[in-house]
Amino acid sequence: MPHGAVSGSRRGPFTWDDFVRLGEDDLRELIDGELVEVEVPSKWHEHVVAMLVTFLNAWAIPRKAGRALASGYKVRIDETRGVMPDVQFLTAAGFGRAGQDGLDDGHPELTVEVLSPSSRGADRVKIPARGALGRPGGVAGRVTAKDRRHPSRRAARSTPGAMALSEAIARVFVQPERAAAAEVLDLYDGNEPLRVRLAVLALSSGNLDELRDMMRAAQLDYRDVLYWAEYPDESKSMTREEAAARYRALGVPLPGSLQATKRRS
Repeated sequence: MPHGAVSGSRRGPFTWDDFVRLGEDDLRELIDGELVEVEVPSKWHEHVVAMLVTFLNAWAIPRKAGRALASGYKVRIDETRGVMPDVQFLTAAGFGRAGQDGLDDGHPELTVEVLSPSSRGADRVKIPARGALGRPGGVAGRVTAKDRRHPSRRAARSTPGAMALSEAIARVFVQPERAAAAEVLDLYDGNEPLRVRLAVLALSSGNLDELRDMMRAAQLDYRDVLYWAEYPDESKSMTREEAAARYRALGVPLPGSLQATKRRS
């Protein structure tokens, strides 16, 4: 038994610290203070998990968007609940921040539970607990080791567009949140990056949670955030005056669709 591991004969209640001390071969999960046995997965269950992880990583790693992990990595819900999702996806920042033995601060961007007849009984217990996984935690700081390894990233951030984005961040986010906001905006690497990032920033109104939500929307289809930010009349996202005010707060030129909008008196 590994040093500090939890004996199978010990009675609960158990805590997160007990859960992370379980041996690698101990598949119990922490459900309301009890260590619940998880049934051994079937061949096809493991095949589906492997395929999902493969496809997610094939998309995410080249884009430096994050990493997908398979069963076995522990996630803390609260002091008496912890689970090992079949598949979980962490952003690049979240992966770097995650502990070696488990994620005890923040939550995955995505968790997947593969249902199968052999695990149906355990799934009825585990899935409600996993439903408590909430909004992802904060994003790590902007100045990281990856910048030192990739001078091109630093150079990109010194372009006029990057400088304008940095100044816009400083206008709407307080000092302790600026690095986190910049890291979120760095996640977008699709079409029209400066325009889309400014739209995401305008839609967030200086709120980190909103910024993350808008970034997820941009990664799915960047045209949605442009529609909401630049065409508020059509999208019903807000008034034209409010949209224009948000761009003015960033200190950047108004998009063409908003340039005829008068300032509020």
